[in-house]
Amino acid sequence: MSFQGFRVVVRAGWELQLPLGSLSVYSTVMAKSNPAIQRKRGPPPTGINPMMGFRPLPPMRAAIEAYAKTNKVSVSEAMRQLIEAGLKRRPKA
Repeated sequence: MSFQGFRVVVRAGWELQLPLGSLSVYSTVMAKSNPAIQRKRGPPPTGINPMMGFRPLPPMRAAIEAYAKTNKVSVSEAMRQLIEAGLKRRPKA
């Protein structure tokens, strides 16, 4: 960018005519940038049931894994089956 009198010549080839006054007061007028759209982290939600998780102690984890191995199901499925079985039992009065 170069200044020639009160005329500003920009590298792109166009000119701006500045009104009279102090050149130090003028700043280059730039288009406002659009803020970037913030993306959410993690995988997109599935819309199905929300996840529930817990951290079992090592003995409980070993028991769940043993159950999964004997019934030939995944650890997740074994936990579902064990919780279902526990909920179906009648509590002791």
